[in-house]
Amino acid sequence: MKLSDLREAYQFFSEKTSEIVRNLGFAGIALIWLFKATNNGRDVVQPELVPAGALIVLGLALDFLHAIVGTATWESTTE
Repeated sequence: MKLSDLREAYQFFSEKTSEIVRNLGFAGIALIWLFKATNNGRDVVQPELVPAGALIVLGLALDFLHAIVGTATWESTTE
C-alpha cells in the first residue's frame, strides 16, 4: 500500500468521524431544546441538562479546533 493511499484513507475516516460527531452534537442540542421548560413566559433549559449541553458545546468547539489546526498545519507545509 502506498503512502498516498494511507493518507487518503486517514483523511476519509477523519472527515467522516468529524461529520458524525458534529451531527450528534447538533442532535443533542436539539434534544435539549425539545425538553426546555417555560418559566414566566420564557424558555429555560432545565438545570439537569446544562452539564450535558456544556459538554456538547465543548465537543463541537473541539471539532472546530481540530479543523482549524489541521488547516493551519497543511497550509504551512504547502508554502
